[in-house]
Parts: sequence; structure tokens; C-alpha cells
Amino acid sequence: GTHTFLALNPAIDATQSGACALALLLHGDRLWVAGAGDCRAVLGAVNEKTGELSAIRLSLDHKPTDPDELARITAAGAVVWEGVADPKERYEPPRVYRDLQNRQLGPGLAMSRCLGDLDDSDAGISPTPTVRYWDLCSDGVRNGRRDLFIIIASDGVWEHLQDHEAVELIGRFHAAGQSARVACTNLMAHAALRWRREEGNYRDDITAICAYLPCVTEQSEMATLEAALGAEKS
Repeated sequence: GTHTFLALNPAIDATQSGACALALLLHGDRLWVAGAGDCRAVLGAVNEKTGELSAIRLSLDHKPTDPDELARITAAGAVVWEGVADPKERYEPPRVYRDLQNRQLGPGLAMSRCLGDLDDSDAGISPTPTVRYWDLCSDGVRNGRRDLFIIIASDGVWEHLQDHEAVELIGRFHAAGQSARVACTNLMAHAALRWRREEGNYRDDITAICAYLPCVTEQSEMATLEAALGAEKS
């Protein structure tokens, strides 16, 4: 498994460091989403009759307060600190600890799954991804809905932006014929401005990918295959 690979790889010290991961596999209009941690994938779709955009969350955030995650953490003998939700004070998300009376024992993670952090598996931290399957409708209309684009981003993008806000922002660039690169750059800039407004000079990692649909067609797949075969022959 993932932990075994990391433990046996001398080039990577993953004992007390780790990363969230999110991977999407798109084949035609069939989409598989696998995630471990709190990165998020969101689908932007439009109602063909009303023109209204909607945000569909494709992945699952692995937060320690989620009932299933909390149950696993508790079963491992660890606890979840509830954090600080009062906006008048410095916000702190819920975190996983071995002992609330001695937080120096760690791990202090704000997510319940990730790749790495091998020393924290005894606190219920798991690398096992949640895998979801979706049928998209990017090259046609299904039940009045057409899927337009997918946003994949780290938690720093979603901390102060709601799913629908990100979809509406990308949707404006999509409707104006602007590229996905331009749209994505503006999304990250918008997220950074929200951090500045809400928390001053501090901000979390802001990483994002935006893909317009359909981003892979049968013609492009065939062209790639033919190019590969041609390269082998030559």
C-alpha cells in the first residue's frame, strides 16, 4: 500500500510529513475521483433552460469531524479538538490529537486522511482514498443539464470561497470565451484576496487546476494513439 511504499523509499522521509492528494481519471464522459485529505473537486454545470450555473461537489473532504472519520479516530484512541469557530477570535479548524491534555504529542492535523505522516497512523490518520464515480454530460444535455468545467483545488482555495462562488467566477470566463488558464489564474487570485481580507498576511496553500469540458474527445484520443504508434514504428 501507500504507507509501505513511502516507508521503504529512502528518498522520502514521510514519517512526520505528508500531503493531501486528489486524482481524477476521465474516459469519455466517465469520471473517477479518488481523494485522500481535504483537496476538493467541483463540477460546474449549467441549466440549458434557465442558464443558471450549479456547483456539484465531486470529491469528499476528509475532515476529522465527519462522523465516519471521527469514529475511526476515536477507535484508534485519539481525539478531535473542536477548534475555534468564533470569528471574533483567531479561527482554528478542528484537529486530531492523541491527548487533548498534552497536545505536544500531536499530530495536530486538520484532516483525517493524507499520504505520509506515517508516525500518525496510530491516531487514525489513513492514506486510503475515497473513490467516487460520475457520469458526465459534457457533449450533450441530460435532464436539462450540461457539464461545463471541473475545478480541482487545495483547501486554501476553498477556505474562504464557497463552491458556488468558484463556479460562478470560472463560469464568467468560460462564457466570455476566455481560456481555462486565465480563469484558473483569476480563481487563485480571488482566493488570495479573500485570505488577505479575512486573515491579513497569513494564508494557506493555494493550488488549482481548471479543465473545460469536454477536455478529451474520441478524436484527440485517437490522434494521441496514432502519434504514439507512429513514433514506435519510426
